[in-house]
Amino acid sequence: MTTKLSLFNEALGLLGERPLASTSENREPGRRLNAIWDDGAVKALLESGQWTFATRTISITYSPSIDPSFDGQGYKYAFDKPSDFVRTTELCSDGRFQNEITDYQQDAHYWFCDFDTIYLRYVSIDDAYGNDLSTWPENFKKYAQAWLAVKLAPTSTKDDQNKALMLEKQLERRKVEALATDAMENPTQFPKETSWQKARGGRARFYNENGSPR
Repeated sequence: MTTKLSLFNEALGLLGERPLASTSENREPGRRLNAIWDDGAVKALLESGQWTFATRTISITYSPSIDPSFDGQGYKYAFDKPSDFVRTTELCSDGRFQNEITDYQQDAHYWFCDFDTIYLRYVSIDDAYGNDLSTWPENFKKYAQAWLAVKLAPTSTKDDQNKALMLEKQLERRKVEALATDAMENPTQFPKETSWQKARGGRARFYNENGSPR
């Protein structure tokens, strides 16, 4: 099972360092890794993709206590962002996520639009979602290990800089692999019908296995 200690030790292994006995061990690498972790490591990792394993689906009714007339840029309704919100995956006007909302605005705390209820899929840092290390897929764990190693790697000498460059390349490769694996967990996505297509009568469209019309 993935734990903070196992992630730390795999990161240290990539740097050729000996492992920690615990996350509280009083060694410089451990202190630095804890500082990196506490400075928002999990959120930074989750922000880097639309991770299926960390995705949460909810509906939100507008907040009557928020007046959108001042900073809502003319929209009728304001919606509080959830406290565990990291990044949006889908924002729709229906619970089946067939009608994407494209006409909206957001700031650090709210969404603004003309629908009184919105349906949201988003990457969550809640303890039951992205912050539950036990649910992290293998390739995401490897990506997180490389990310920690890059953050920890010294760059004071030329050898250090060469090692840091190699680690950065490894990090990019692991990120690509993690994103590719995660994408395979989603069902096949077909192009959504546009408003122009609906205006022409909503004729049924059929698609090949690769998603192209036929």
